[in-house]
Amino acid sequence: MPQLKVLCLHAFGQNALVFRQATGSFRKLFKQFNFEFIFADAPHCVPISSDRFNKESADQNQLAWYFVVKHDRHLEPSGLEESLKALESLLHQYKPHGIIGFSQGASIFSVLCASKDVESLYPHLKFAILFGCPLLKRVEQNGEKLKECEIPVLIVSGSSDQIIPCEEGEKLSSLFKNSKYIQHDGGHYVPSNNSIKNEYIEFVSSVLEADN
Repeated sequence: MPQLKVLCLHAFGQNALVFRQATGSFRKLFKQFNFEFIFADAPHCVPISSDRFNKESADQNQLAWYFVVKHDRHLEPSGLEESLKALESLLHQYKPHGIIGFSQGASIFSVLCASKDVESLYPHLKFAILFGCPLLKRVEQNGEKLKECEIPVLIVSGSSDQIIPCEEGEKLSSLFKNSKYIQHDGGHYVPSNNSIKNEYIEFVSSVLEADN
């Protein structure tokens, strides 16, 4: 089997190296698929001061795909456009066959799918696995765009996740045209236990078989 590239997108406050280190056991589950996992950094540094976009007053090791700010009594993400451009650049550069996204990393991919014709722009993209994915208002409002997306998406939530309620994952799954939703017993992390391993293997196998 030829090597397939999988682009991995980390959570808020992480970076590419931290996410790589945190997913060692998870990546081993896919040994039979000969994946090349590519870990990317988000474009924004998490601020130490109140100035969110002053990189001199930010932690260079903690990165973000966006920030949630209060606007007219509502919470809205800022910094999305720069991150979408960064993600599109990564997709053009590496031409990955799959996406692994965790938390904000999963969310930024869902925003891209709700904003662009991802299937046509990136025909090499065959699947996505999204963990603990926040459902942003922008995605929910553009649900019709997700209904046009044929890319198979596996959405994974934790029943005891105190950061992103599993209901958000269920709702997101209902918006995607070609999705599967599964729930594990843990919290806000990427599970790698044997009880969920077969779900991953079955999903990826079905995608790759359908593509042949």
